[in-house]
Amino acid sequence: MKPRTFKLVWESIHEHYQEFIIYLLTISIALLIAFLMNINLQFIILLLQVSGLFCILFWLVEISRTYKRLKWFSNSLQNISTHSGYLGTTKTSSALEKNYQKIIEHLIHQKEQLTQDYENSKNEQEEYFTLWQHQIKTPLSALRLMTETKENIKAEDIRNQTLQIQRYLEMSLQYNRLSSINQDLKFEKINLSNLVREVVKGQAFFILQKHLKIDFPNADIFVISDYKWLFFSIDQVLFNAIKYTSEGGRINLNIQKNIQHLVTFSITDDGIGISSDDLPRIFERGYTGYTGRQQLHSTGLGLYLAKKTTDTLNIKLAVSSEKGDGTTVIFTFLQI
Repeated sequence: MKPRTFKLVWESIHEHYQEFIIYLLTISIALLIAFLMNINLQFIILLLQVSGLFCILFWLVEISRTYKRLKWFSNSLQNISTHSGYLGTTKTSSALEKNYQKIIEHLIHQKEQLTQDYENSKNEQEEYFTLWQHQIKTPLSALRLMTETKENIKAEDIRNQTLQIQRYLEMSLQYNRLSSINQDLKFEKINLSNLVREVVKGQAFFILQKHLKIDFPNADIFVISDYKWLFFSIDQVLFNAIKYTSEGGRINLNIQKNIQHLVTFSITDDGIGISSDDLPRIFERGYTGYTGRQQLHSTGLGLYLAKKTTDTLNIKLAVSSEKGDGTTVIFTFLQI
């Protein structure tokens, strides 16, 4: 007999052992009463034999039924989705069977949830990389055009396009890591002013190219966060500010503590601004709005990635803007 079959048989017997014990106790009590009252023992034994035979037959039938039911539940555990619709109508007659049914229902729910999460993640990745392909196509096309014309090619233009390609590749790598960001976090005390300066330094080429003026924060304020992911989220927002600020414009970077003693960091530009109709949707993946449609290479990924990152870091990200009057993005550090 296979171990699994033996286990099911044993559980079936165990489920009905109480009836067998009661029958043995009944025989013992009947024999004791007959002995004490001098009743014909042969007659009593005959009655007990007949009733015992029926009792044992009934017991064996119940064991057989329980075995078949437990075998069905056991098979369902191996192929959970096969009988998911049947579970709601299955009648249970014992605590053991009810426990099996609860286990199977729980596993079915877990399986369906995991399947749904996987499908959502897969669809999200497909949408992201479709947008990303359109995004990286712009600098690649520009480089290809430069190599084909071979006239008036400036080193600055080549560097501009290669830096954009490098930026989009780094964005793609960070997006892949977002799915397991909780395993990658390392919270530490960070000098926010120094981090912001490093972010600006990394985008110096784009700032100088557009002759932008940057107002740096002076206060040395510390926050508790993950350096790499905080750097990434601020970098995404600053790049957006640079992209949508006109040549010769100004970007103000400010760090302070609000009235609740929470640290806030804001990025304010005097660029083209965001329409009030678009503001509620700016953190949606792939949403570009009116402002983004004016910039043909916009894909709506920067703010989406920044929002996903700041949510994990327990940082509130808020945006205020008016069309034609600049934009302010505020990071509020809820973790003191």
